[in-house]
Amino acid sequence: MKGFRITAFWQALIAAVLAYLVFDNAFPPVLPKTLMIQYMIITIIGILLYFAFDDRKWEEFKAPILSTLKDDNKAPLRWFFLIAIPLLAAWVVYGAVKPSYEAPVELRQVHPAPPASLKVYNKTFDLATLENPVRNDILETLAKDRDAGWGKYRESVAAGRDIYYQNCFYCHGDLLDGKGHYAHGFSPQPINFQDPTIIPQLQEAFLFWRITTGGPGLPVEGTPWNSAMPVWHEMLAENDVWNVINFIFDYNGQVPRIWDPEVSKTVSGMKDEVLARRKNIMGRDLYRFRCEVCHGEQGAGDGVAADFMYPRPRDFSLALFKYKTSPGTELPRDEDLFNTIKMGLPGTAMPGWGLQGRALLSDEQIRSLIPVIKGFDITQAWPPEDADEDAFDDDGFYTKTDFRVIKDVEPLNGQIAYSEEPIEKGKAAFRKSCSECHGMDGRGNIRSGKKLEDDWGNRIWPRDLTKPWTWRATQSLDTTEKERDETVKAIYTRLSIGIPGTPMPAHRAVEEGNQDPVILEDRWHIANYVYTACGKPPCNPRMDRWSAAGNWKPNCRQVWMTSAGKRRRR
Repeated sequence: MKGFRITAFWQALIAAVLAYLVFDNAFPPVLPKTLMIQYMIITIIGILLYFAFDDRKWEEFKAPILSTLKDDNKAPLRWFFLIAIPLLAAWVVYGAVKPSYEAPVELRQVHPAPPASLKVYNKTFDLATLENPVRNDILETLAKDRDAGWGKYRESVAAGRDIYYQNCFYCHGDLLDGKGHYAHGFSPQPINFQDPTIIPQLQEAFLFWRITTGGPGLPVEGTPWNSAMPVWHEMLAENDVWNVINFIFDYNGQVPRIWDPEVSKTVSGMKDEVLARRKNIMGRDLYRFRCEVCHGEQGAGDGVAADFMYPRPRDFSLALFKYKTSPGTELPRDEDLFNTIKMGLPGTAMPGWGLQGRALLSDEQIRSLIPVIKGFDITQAWPPEDADEDAFDDDGFYTKTDFRVIKDVEPLNGQIAYSEEPIEKGKAAFRKSCSECHGMDGRGNIRSGKKLEDDWGNRIWPRDLTKPWTWRATQSLDTTEKERDETVKAIYTRLSIGIPGTPMPAHRAVEEGNQDPVILEDRWHIANYVYTACGKPPCNPRMDRWSAAGNWKPNCRQVWMTSAGKRRRR
C-alpha cells in the first residue's frame, strides 16, 4: 500500500457522497427533498471551489474527465455514460411524478382544523371561545333598542360590503359564489359562500382565523394545497374583518354556527326577518341590495367597487347604453335593458342575474329595475317630451314613472344566407372597412396606431373577434341551427348601430338621406364572416353539436367561458 494516493477527482466524489450520507441520516426524522437539493448544490460548489483554487489540484481533478472524453481506448466508457446519464435523468423524473401509495408523514386536509389560539393585531385570541364582537354589540343594542340595533346591523353589513368589493370579489366573485376573475387559476379554488353546506357549518372564529392569516397561516397538514388566500390582518383592521363576515352571512341569508342556543335563536330570527323583507324586494330597494355597490347610489357608475373594475360599471345618468337593438341613436328598448341584466355581459364584472339554473333575480324583479335605471337620467332623455317641469326635483331627476318606452327595432331586412360565398365576400369587406381597428384577421390588433377611449375617457381596445366568449349581447344561447342565424343577426345589428359611447361607429347611416358607410349587403357578408372567426362548430358550449364535431381544431384555441365565469370587459 506504500505510495497509494487518492487522486483529486476521487477525493471530490467521496466528499460529495459522504456529505449526502450525513445530510440524509444525521438530521432526523426526515430532511425535506428541496432542502437536501439546496445543501448538495452548496456542497458541490464548495468542493469545486476548493480544487479550483490550486492549479495543480484542478488539473488533477479534470484529468479523468478529459481522458474519458478524448482517449480512443475509452470509447466503451463514453457510450456507457451517453446511455446511463439520460436513463438516470428519466428515472429521477419518473420517480418525481409517479403517484405514491405511502402514507404521508402527517394527515393532510384541504380545510384543516384551526389552532387553539391566534396571534394577530398584537393580541392573542382563544379560538375556542372567540365570538364576533361586532355582532355581539349589535345584539346587545338590539335588546335595548330595536331600531338602533337594526341600524348598527345595517351599518356593519354596508361596511363589510364595501370591504368585500374592494378586496375580495376578484377571487370569490361578484355573486360570492367562488367564481371570481382569478378563481380558476387557484387550487384549491376560492370558497363558494353561497354553498349552504359550507359557511353555515362554520363558526365565525374559524372564518376570522382563515381571513386574518390566509394561506401562510395554514398548519402543515394543509400545505399541499398552497392556498392563495392573502394574510389580511396586514391590510385590514380587526373590525373590517368582522364586518366582512357579517356581510357574507347577510348577503347569502345564512347564519354561522353558534353554540349558545339563545344567541343562535336571536341571530336566526334576524336572518328570517331579513329574508322576509327580501322575498318580494323590487325596484329601488332591489337596486340598493344588488346593484348599488357597482353602479353607485345615484346610478353614476361610481359605486365603491367601480374603481377596481375594468371596464367600469355603466353610468346610467347620461342615458347612454352600449348594447341595444333600437335603431340609430335611439334609446335602448326595455328588452335590451332586461336582457343585459338577465344574461350579464361576458368578459366583465356584470353578472347574469337571471341565468337559468342559477338565477338570483326573477324576471319580475329584473323588470322592476328598468324604471329605476331610467330614473337616474339627468339628461331628460327618458321622461316624456311633454313632461311638466314640476315633475323634476332640484337635482334634475324625473320623479314620475311614465318613462318613454322604445318600440322600434333595427331593421334586419335583406339577410344573406350563411354560405361559403358570403363568407369570402365578408372577409374582403371586413378587411376593407374593419381591419384598421380589429386587424386583418379580427384579432383586435389595431393597425391605426390610435389610442382609443370611450366617451368617459377610459382606455379601451378593439374586440378580438376570434374570442366569442368576450362578445357581449351578441351570442345566442339557442341549442339548434337557429343559434347561428340569431348570432349573425346580432352581429349585423351591432355593426349597423355601432356601440354608443365608444369608437365603434354605426355602419348604417344615422340620418335619413345619407349614404351608408357600409352597404347593406356588405354588412350581412361581414356578419357571416365574423361568425366564422371562432370556427364553424358552435361557440356555445351548451350545444349538443360539440359532441358531433369530431377531431376538429378550432381557431379560437381557448375554452368558452360562460357568463358565470370570468368577466373583465363591459
